[in-house]
Amino acid sequence: MRQLFIQRAIFNKNTNDIMIDYLKTISFEELIKKRNICTFGSIKENSSLLDIFIHLVLCECMLYQNIHKIGVISLYGKELLDYNLPTPLIMSKTKENFNEAIGLLKKLDIAVITFYENLDFHSYNTEDFSRKDNFKDNTPATFMEQLFVHAIHHRGQISQILSELGVGEDFSRFQKFGVFD
Repeated sequence: MRQLFIQRAIFNKNTNDIMIDYLKTISFEELIKKRNICTFGSIKENSSLLDIFIHLVLCECMLYQNIHKIGVISLYGKELLDYNLPTPLIMSKTKENFNEAIGLLKKLDIAVITFYENLDFHSYNTEDFSRKDNFKDNTPATFMEQLFVHAIHHRGQISQILSELGVGEDFSRFQKFGVFD
């Protein structure tokens, strides 16, 4: 099971790196252009590509912090645990915040790989994926699965918008973004 988690974390890192490279090629005006985008369970008419990216990054950091808070034993990055998440999980649309989100995601990607390399599988119930009414009360297994599927969902949105702009490619192609050289 450990190798599968590591493999999925490496896949996320690889696709995030390529997604970031493509996002950097488009103008800031395109990054902040208003679009109809689904985040937080509903379509938002005033969202942007940058909003999706920042949402992806901040939610990933929140999930990482929640896994730590509920007592899953592993090796964690202190800087990420201490990162002060905004409430709500949004940032203003500036180039500085775009660059901050890129740096945060790159640190998270490495930290998640390290987390799975050092995970104590006896420190949580590996079979309980139940969801709670209060998101922060979800099980460790649910949070860990969300680390993967949440990013995949939003990379799909980003990939679609980038393709409409004539940039990038489909981030789901495992053979291109594989985990092993």
